[in-house]
Amino acid sequence: MYYTVSEISGDYAVLRSEESGLERSVALALLPEDIDTGDRLLFEDFSYSKV
Repeated sequence: MYYTVSEISGDYAVLRSEESGLERSVALALLPEDIDTGDRLLFEDFSYSKV
């Protein structure tokens, strides 16, 4: 499933699903180190990778 980083605040990022439009908060520790607002992420096999 693909997500877009819509906001980064403190230790969390808000990700918006490209498929459903729903948002979820995810700890930055679970995401790739070099993400920024607007980046596209792929959630696969219980981990996020930058696309």
